[in-house]
Amino acid sequence: MAKRIAIVEDDPDQRSNYVDAITKKGYDVIAYSNRREALEGFERDLPDLAILDIILGDEVDAGFEICRDLLARSNSLPVIFLTERIAEIDKISGQFPSRELFLNALALQRLTLEMLKASIEKRLMEQEFLRSQVVPKVNVDDASVKKYYQENTGMFHQPEKLTVYHIFAKALHLKDAGKASDPALQKKADRLMALIDKDALNLIETILVKIKKGEDFSELAKKYSEDDASKDKGGLIGAITDEQTLPEIFQAASKLKTGETSGVVKSNYGYHIVKVTEKIPAKTAALSEVKSDILNVLMKIEVQKKKEAILLEMRKSADIKMLL
Repeated sequence: MAKRIAIVEDDPDQRSNYVDAITKKGYDVIAYSNRREALEGFERDLPDLAILDIILGDEVDAGFEICRDLLARSNSLPVIFLTERIAEIDKISGQFPSRELFLNALALQRLTLEMLKASIEKRLMEQEFLRSQVVPKVNVDDASVKKYYQENTGMFHQPEKLTVYHIFAKALHLKDAGKASDPALQKKADRLMALIDKDALNLIETILVKIKKGEDFSELAKKYSEDDASKDKGGLIGAITDEQTLPEIFQAASKLKTGETSGVVKSNYGYHIVKVTEKIPAKTAALSEVKSDILNVLMKIEVQKKKEAILLEMRKSADIKMLL
């Protein structure tokens, strides 16, 4: 049976290249694009070798967090890191349109390229110290995870969610409507705003009539809605909590039964018709759902403790002389 290699790399092109190259060598390869995806995969099945990028998306130490999780599961599992100093610099400079702008940005922070290289080198050395000297000595057992879960149950509360669709007719946002210094100009502006508001209301009322006659909500959203983010999805906003949408939309949706459609709903942005297709009750996430997240938190805490203990011991045993 072929050895199984896991690759965790957020760049799709690089990930594809690694998969192709290693597959051609006769190995079974499974690839992940982010930390959560990888941890869920390793929960199901451990590879024979893990190849990890350190920076994954916005998580600058994600690779090391995955490594800690893997070694907690199997302290003999080999891990290879992809990120090196030059690659780090390439990632940073690649965020700028040109090398000149990259160097100018460094200068504004009173940094030179050599100073940046030295800083990255130091960070990578610190990360390698953690990987080789600290992480293998850290272990978080299931009892600790369960204890943390039981003592912090409130952290894992998930509020009610509603799967909401809407059709939107845009009017002028009230906060965008400044006051003109000339009363005559202000009067014209008020008339214009009233006309735009009336047109938006007429449109949404016309759509509501079509819905009541049995026309398909999603098709009407695709045709008429002025919300670019949702119209192509038939008006789907998503499974949302009260903090993830306009209060007027969530309040209207909360009053609906599954499958029902609201009347006209007014917000500061215009007019909406809201539909609810699913209500997901509030709940506390099960331990199995958040185990990897808790393990990550506890591993960070334990790694920091172990790191401080090792450094303290190293200082005690070091031969330090003060020369005046």
